[in-house]
Amino acid sequence: MTMSSTTGPRARAVLFVLAASLWLAGCSTYPYRTREPDPYEPWAPTVATATRRAPQADVTWAPPPVDPLWPTRDPELLAVPESERWYTAHERVGTTTTVVGPVVRVYQATQSQGMPIFVDIGVTYPDSRSVALVIWADAYPDVAEMLDEVSGGGAWLSVTGYLSTYRGRAQLDIDDGPVEYRWWTAR
Repeated sequence: MTMSSTTGPRARAVLFVLAASLWLAGCSTYPYRTREPDPYEPWAPTVATATRRAPQADVTWAPPPVDPLWPTRDPELLAVPESERWYTAHERVGTTTTVVGPVVRVYQATQSQGMPIFVDIGVTYPDSRSVALVIWADAYPDVAEMLDEVSGGGAWLSVTGYLSTYRGRAQLDIDDGPVEYRWWTAR
């Protein structure tokens, strides 16, 4: 574009400001990100480009979600190895092992011979994944304190003993040998 001699100084100033503003529009410096020069083109200029950050949403801290198979945030229970958790018990049938999990039901079959007490761990019978601690009525005095504590709800139980099955249900029967147990109640 050439300017004729008839173009006045005012028109030239307006064109200069317009050209300068167009040139400066591509050279924003804040905030900016600099592209590294191409090593194969040493004459290529470094280019600054404008970037905008999206506004930050107000984020509040929330505790991690609770695993439905292991519903606790208790650090001691979270430290229990996967191999001892109730939902992996069926993999250890026929061995002496430790099974840990939430107590979901305590039930005494008063009409059955020996009046067994079933402490369901993890899920309730008849779910095929269920694990039970079977305590016979004559052994009740030995475990009365534990049963009183865990039958109120919100308790967890760790049982070490011989893991067998009865009709496809994993169980730790107190009559199958020595059984050690420990429990936690809701805090």
